[in-house]
Amino acid sequence: MNYNQLYQQNKKTWSEQPNQLLKLARQDFVPGSYFLDLGCGQGKDALFVVKNGFKVTAVDLSEVAIKQLQATIIEQNLKNIEAIQSDVKNFVIEKDVYDIIQGNHLLQFLPKPVAIELIKDVQQKVKLNGFIILASFTIDDPSFKLPQPKKISTYFEPQEMLRLFDGFKIIHYIERVILDQGHGGVLSPHQHGVVEIIAQKR
Repeated sequence: MNYNQLYQQNKKTWSEQPNQLLKLARQDFVPGSYFLDLGCGQGKDALFVVKNGFKVTAVDLSEVAIKQLQATIIEQNLKNIEAIQSDVKNFVIEKDVYDIIQGNHLLQFLPKPVAIELIKDVQQKVKLNGFIILASFTIDDPSFKLPQPKKISTYFEPQEMLRLFDGFKIIHYIERVILDQGHGGVLSPHQHGVVEIIAQKR
């Protein structure tokens, strides 16, 4: 999928509502904390978080999405938010800077070894007592059975994500099949097999 083209055609490609996991975990976050949004897209989560008093770094590969987010930041005169165009595989996460690191439906687009390495890197770099928020696809996703090549590279096995967070405090964990009402690129309702985790570094 050409995300630059998709974002150019629709400035609200995904839902305008922030990731539900953010709302679920927000009570545990301290305002003023540093938030890193990996694969931020057009920035709906980053904007939600900065407007709630957090300091935000938002990263995405799409030049179009980042330019749109930068324009919104200027338009709304927002402070404490930086939008960076970068491939997350090359983005260097500074150690002990971020209190919260999110990758909302990013990992499925990375090769499995790269996705696992990114999880390990995030686990190492997030502050002690900081939070990691991830959502990705599982083998219950209908696209898992499609022949190659396909746009999704990584699917998690049952409980695989949970095992990767051994030693962390699990705030939220679920594997389920959801009904997606549609979005830019796939307008009709469709299902996804997803895994969601909010984990705290101890």
